[in-house]
Amino acid sequence: MNKSAGKRSKQSTDPLHPWIANGWLVVEFKAMREKWALPNRANKTGIGQVRRKSEAWAHALGATDGQARHIWKVLTADRYYVMKNR
Repeated sequence: MNKSAGKRSKQSTDPLHPWIANGWLVVEFKAMREKWALPNRANKTGIGQVRRKSEAWAHALGATDGQARHIWKVLTADRYYVMKNR
């Protein structure tokens, strides 16, 4: 039995790199970089707007849903909590 059959690679050919630096969300994808100013951590609506803009930018360049979710994870890890879309 071939145990590797059906397994998916977790490595993307075009990795997306989001990070937070000096109050900015910076996202690098396909040799392009964009940044968005982050609001105060208490401004959930503003954080959500930044998240949606950054994810839309990444999707426009061909990012997968999983890659775009990585942006949300970076925001949450730095205590920029986002309200879910309803």
